[in-house]
Amino acid sequence: LEALNQDQIEGKRDSIETHKNDIDEIFRDSKALGKNLSVLISEEEKNHKHHVEKMSEVKSMDKTLNDKIKTLVGDARFYEENDNCPTCEQEITEEIKDDKISKIKISASDVQEEMQGLRKEIKTTEQEGRTIANHLNELRQRQNRINSNNDKIALLQKEIDKIQKEINTLSKAKDESSQLKIVREILRRTVQGADKMSDEEFDNFPLGELTDLVEKAVGFSGMGGAQAEGN
Repeated sequence: LEALNQDQIEGKRDSIETHKNDIDEIFRDSKALGKNLSVLISEEEKNHKHHVEKMSEVKSMDKTLNDKIKTLVGDARFYEENDNCPTCEQEITEEIKDDKISKIKISASDVQEEMQGLRKEIKTTEQEGRTIANHLNELRQRQNRINSNNDKIALLQKEIDKIQKEINTLSKAKDESSQLKIVREILRRTVQGADKMSDEEFDNFPLGELTDLVEKAVGFSGMGGAQAEGN
């Protein structure tokens, strides 16, 4: 029984050592993942905020330019479709029409050129946004892995505590078994008829009662010897 208990204890100690090695490995992984992570996430979140603001700005500019084009188109159509001013009823000569439409076309050309540049800026800004989002996602995945590692470490530590309690229980049983073995030997030598009892029969008695019996048997033997010497 003692040998069996010892084997179980050693096996459980090996399990604890394995779990501790696993914890060390997970901790090293988390340490590598966490290097400058908070700073990097903070910087990338600032970049993301700046990108959102920039996208809002360029989209607002795009809307403004589109509105300008719509206004210019409306102005050009007015001069193409009207010979008199609806407000003052003054005649709009061909010369005025040509001059106005010519200026509108120049303005429209300028706006179109500005829109082309803005379209390129929007495209670049959108690409920057995707890059920022991907990088931020990678950083958050690193944080998620660290959180997962922390959960694994907690479970492993819980398992270590559980195994340690089992070792303590087995160690106590081992000590009791050793004590019981000594008690049996003493009783077999000091109590008449005890040498004929099997280990199983001894095991049926509570250890405390057997221990008390040993103390009495040893005490009685000692007193007997002292009286014999005195006489």
